[in-house]
Amino acid sequence: MISHDNYWFKTCPTRHKVSSGIVRNVDVLVIGGGIAGVNMLYSLINAGVTNTYLVEESTVGSHASGRSSGQLMFRGSKLFHEYGEAVGAEYMAFIKENNMRFLKGLRVVSFDTDLRDTGGLRLAIDENELEKLEIESEFIRTHGDLDCPMLTKDDVEGMLPQTDFVGGMFVPTEATFNPYKIVNGLRELVENKGSRVLTDCQVTSVTPDAKGFSVSIRHKGTIRAKKVVYCLNGYTSELLPDLAESMIPFRGQMIATDYLEDQLLPSMSMTSNDCSEYFRIHNGRLIVGGMRHAVRGKQIGLTNDGELSPVVFDKLRDFVSGALPHIKNVKFTHSWSGIMCATPDDLPLIGALPNRPNEFILSGFNGYGYGHALHGSMIVKDLIMTGESKRPGTQLFDPARL
Repeated sequence: MISHDNYWFKTCPTRHKVSSGIVRNVDVLVIGGGIAGVNMLYSLINAGVTNTYLVEESTVGSHASGRSSGQLMFRGSKLFHEYGEAVGAEYMAFIKENNMRFLKGLRVVSFDTDLRDTGGLRLAIDENELEKLEIESEFIRTHGDLDCPMLTKDDVEGMLPQTDFVGGMFVPTEATFNPYKIVNGLRELVENKGSRVLTDCQVTSVTPDAKGFSVSIRHKGTIRAKKVVYCLNGYTSELLPDLAESMIPFRGQMIATDYLEDQLLPSMSMTSNDCSEYFRIHNGRLIVGGMRHAVRGKQIGLTNDGELSPVVFDKLRDFVSGALPHIKNVKFTHSWSGIMCATPDDLPLIGALPNRPNEFILSGFNGYGYGHALHGSMIVKDLIMTGESKRPGTQLFDPARL
């Protein structure tokens, strides 16, 4: 098996940029420098909350957000119809709004994102999955006013030669991009008007007092904050141990091939086996993730993103051989992992923490952070500024439910 080597980290020149200093008094402190934290910072500053800073223990995008497959998905942990009509419809409205805003923003930003706004393919491995996709297609059309047409086996074979997929569904609101470039690009947009990101700052504790919060930073002293937003996803319980049973970390794994001269693959987001496997093309390479379900323990509870499972690596390689047999003798050049976070009810935690005044959370995305972070940050921004939000998902994702 090849060694741990994140393909995305080699594509973005800003990956080693660090902050030059630290501030001591802030109105809002955002903890966590992934896509959720950077979006949170961006939303607050755009709304006029300018004394807002973000702290990240390493560098921006160094954990899950910079280690993903770079796919914008139109779904939650489950298919929308599997949540039931009321919950599924509201969750879909949330994701739809997030994805529309996300894609609209990426089309006009000044930095490169490698965006391919070409939709996505949900590929069925058997008739049972195809039936579920048919139900989902109708649910989306009925409750989301969006056409996600079904694909026959012949339709799929026209895009993926020699494949065994029995059909699928096309999703127009999905896309692919370079996740590391996006997180770092958003950081630079924020910092064009002044430094707001404090890297290499590990928060060890957040202690409430009469004036707000005393936030301890390892080896660097204390930051005073009036309000705090936790954007830590799989690492949430390190600062909020009471949420350990609600925020369940798990490790995902990715591999990337060498350049494929005859790739014969569409440039769009692709998933199969209820999104347990996900793959796409980037600059002529095939990027593939998943297969944690095929090993004992399903990688649940693991928090070290510097390790790899040899079994998962072999399963991913076998998946490529079986699902994409027209790609022969392919060489895998990169393999890496990232820590994500599941919740007991398959819904994220977005909003005010109960019985903890002026503390908020934006986490628990069940592996779909880019489909939640933008709109989720706007909900939290509303709550911080006015105490309420009328956006879809506000009540559904309220942390008080857990």
